[in-house]
This record gives sequence, C-alpha cells and structure tokens, in this order.
Amino acid sequence: MKGDKVVFLNNKQQLGVQNGLTGEINRIDQHGNMSGTLDNKKDMAFNLRTYNHLDHGYAVTDYKSQGQTSKEVIFNADTDKNNSYNSFYEAITRGKEKVYVYTNDKDKLKEQVKKEIEKTGSFSLQVGNPILL
Repeated sequence: MKGDKVVFLNNKQQLGVQNGLTGEINRIDQHGNMSGTLDNKKDMAFNLRTYNHLDHGYAVTDYKSQGQTSKEVIFNADTDKNNSYNSFYEAITRGKEKVYVYTNDKDKLKEQVKKEIEKTGSFSLQVGNPILL
C-alpha cells in the first residue's frame, strides 16, 4: 500500500537492492507493478511477479540494518540473550538523531557490551585431480 515501509529479503543486482535494504512504496497497480523510493534516495520500479522478496520494514534486526542509517533507532537489549560490543555498536550507530535502548538489566548489559567478538574464519582448500562429468 502507498506509504508502506518495506525491507528487501533477497539481493537483486538488476533492481539495485540488497538483502536488508529498506524503502517506501509510492504506487502499486493491479498488475503488480510497484514503484517507490529506497532509503538511499534511489527510485525503484519492478513487477511483483518477477521479484516478490519483500516484507514490512518498520522494524529490522541489527543484523539486517548493517550499513544503513535511520532517523531513530529503538534497540531491545535483552540481557538473557548474548549481547556484545559488536552487536551493541552496530545497533546504536544506525540512528542519526535518536537512539533508545531498552533492557531488562542495565548493569548486566554494561558487562556484556565490554566483550568484543573477534571475527575468525578458516577454510581449507584441497587441490586434487578434477572430476570430469
């Protein structure tokens, strides 16, 4: 519906959208043609029959919000779940004007966000004879 906030759930280079990008619907017609404006101020237009990986985008996770900004951010920091410096920083730096942090235990949250998680990755590459099919 016009004015609805949406979040894209799948990358589509031809449309210029990535998983987690948000925007606002300007128009949808009876044939599924949709136009709108992405939060990065770019216009979008496509048919919902060819790309329908959308959801309401009024609230997104901190993971989905990476690289985006918003006027206001509301962050639910439940200390019964694992919080870290990384997730806290990612969430609170999305807000341009206001950030609200809600938690069930302020002292426990302070301790949790002192812990920075180092990203590690490993993979092994095995070289052998190619398999021809």
